[in-house]
Amino acid sequence: MKVNTLKNIAIVILVALAVALTSKLWFENISGHSFFIGNAVSDDAMSAGVKPAAVKPGGDPIEMFSVTVTNPYMSDGGLLKDNIKKLVGYFFPDFASQYDDITKDNVFTYSAGDVVVKYRPGKFDVLEYYNYRLPGKSASPGADYTAALRFIAADKLVTNNYFLADTESADGQSIYYFDYTLRNAPLELGADCETATGLASAIEVTVRNGLVVRYERLVYQFEEGQQ
Repeated sequence: MKVNTLKNIAIVILVALAVALTSKLWFENISGHSFFIGNAVSDDAMSAGVKPAAVKPGGDPIEMFSVTVTNPYMSDGGLLKDNIKKLVGYFFPDFASQYDDITKDNVFTYSAGDVVVKYRPGKFDVLEYYNYRLPGKSASPGADYTAALRFIAADKLVTNNYFLADTESADGQSIYYFDYTLRNAPLELGADCETATGLASAIEVTVRNGLVVRYERLVYQFEEGQQ
């Protein structure tokens, strides 16, 4: 897994501009489990909810390509509580398979000790992790960022490359926003996705004193398809 840190994020953006010809990529919806990227306003693209991207110098259209969207929590075309429970098990290393699960209001909730994990199905499915253990002594911003990176690296269902898109500090905690990349260009969430999920980025990690206390991400994996 390749992670682009703050140190080289400017390089990543330059590469994205060079490779994608000043375009950005937007994830708008998953109708048909695929969508198209580019600036050509074709009927297929618009029906898939794709925002037109920027036009390269000279006004030539940017090449379009398809993206396949996979939900690894799906099994046989549906969501199964036991399958989700198995896949979130790594959040509970001290409890093996002994953690409680509840399904209420179509939300799958798993808990043990101070940890709660929720799978929220919807127009866009989201995974949420909460740790209610009291954090230790104050940690440096560098230690908090390292904790965020390690936490994401431990999530084996994050298969796309990602980069740090933004940060903020509030109430003694740091929030790190990560977005995915395709073709070295940033894959941003469209307004439709942001509104439905409440997320500003594909992955959001909240750290307090070196402890990840909240972790949220879109559940999907993205792969470039055939042209």
